Amino acid sequence: MAYPVVWTDNADRSLYELTDFLAQRWSGQIVEEYVDRIYDCIDSLSQFPEMGRVVNEDKDVRAFIILPYTRLYYQFKEGQVFLLRFTDTRQKPDRRDF
Repeated sequence: MAYPVVWTDNADRSLYELTDFLAQRWSGQIVEEYVDRIYDCIDSLSQFPEMGRVVNEDKDVRAFIILPYTRLYYQFKEGQVFLLRFTDTRQKPDRRDF
């Protein structure tokens, strides 16, 4: 059973910022393949929403590593997967999320 995926404004914005950052360093084809990989991971999360590790128990936030430097933070509640933020540690290595 696939659970509905809800994109928050922050998730949408952070994915745009991330792909913009990567487009300055990679070819268009590589960025497109990267985005395809992200959407494949989101499809997996909609099927298995508890596969990410819990990173903040108080807020019920989980993280899923898409690629070695890329993480997706999300919540699974009320039968829905809420995408919260995409991060790339190469972009802001000292940033602590959630």
